[in-house]
Amino acid sequence: MRNPVVLVDTREHAEEVIRHIKESGCGVVKTKLEVGDYVAGRFVFERKSVNDFINSIIDGRLFDQAMRLRGLDLKPAIVVEGDLWRELKHRKISPNAVLGAQLVLHSMDIGVVYTEDKTQTGVLLCLAAKRETKRGIKTPSVKKKTDIKTLQIALLASLPGIGPRRAEELLKKYGTPLNALLNYKSWEIDEKRHVIIKRVLETPYGASSSLDDFIETNATRRPPSASPAVPPDAGNLLEAGDGLGRLSSSSTRHRPPQAADDSSRTDPDSSRQSQSNG
Repeated sequence: MRNPVVLVDTREHAEEVIRHIKESGCGVVKTKLEVGDYVAGRFVFERKSVNDFINSIIDGRLFDQAMRLRGLDLKPAIVVEGDLWRELKHRKISPNAVLGAQLVLHSMDIGVVYTEDKTQTGVLLCLAAKRETKRGIKTPSVKKKTDIKTLQIALLASLPGIGPRRAEELLKKYGTPLNALLNYKSWEIDEKRHVIIKRVLETPYGASSSLDDFIETNATRRPPSASPAVPPDAGNLLEAGDGLGRLSSSSTRHRPPQAADDSSRTDPDSSRQSQSNG
């Protein structure tokens, strides 16, 4: 009969715990665990020294870790290693806060197991593995919960240049992903993103090259701007007042043709008199 096996996260460096797991008759396999420090049988364990347990209550990490443990299809448990109540005598935290934290964990269906030291922790992990020897090793996997809001954000965020934050803003404005997509031409994004998103949404399936090629081609073939050159001092004129800017442009557009200079004008009577004298 094959020995039961405990999975140990590669970031867990408690060699003494690992040694006692082996001495208790279990094998050890090091692997990268997404959540937790150990997997034994149907259980996933997060190991904490009493000092770390108290600190995680104070800074709130404990409940964040508890939520992630709940996301697995295994039974979650937190191992508190050491004398918790003796440690509390030297810490500036009310014992009631610790009791309250344990009640929260209990309400989340997360077990709390106390061990005296690393030796007992190793024995505990091997016992958990031995209880499930017939079932074999079960690698934890995260439960995929159907969250409509998350899926809606992910749908719009997958478009080039949108991302989760802008996707959520679009959903708040348009109500549904379908309504947002139908009105994509009115999205408040720059022209480049509009062009790329239009290509993604309106190009027939299988009829286009890669999007990277399209972006690169448009970047190299972009026509020069048709906007007229702005005089260097135009900014200073506009800063003097918006009304002045409008007045200057208006007077330039509607100015009537100016009469020729008097010095260059010829008097018809003088011309006739000169001819008669001649």
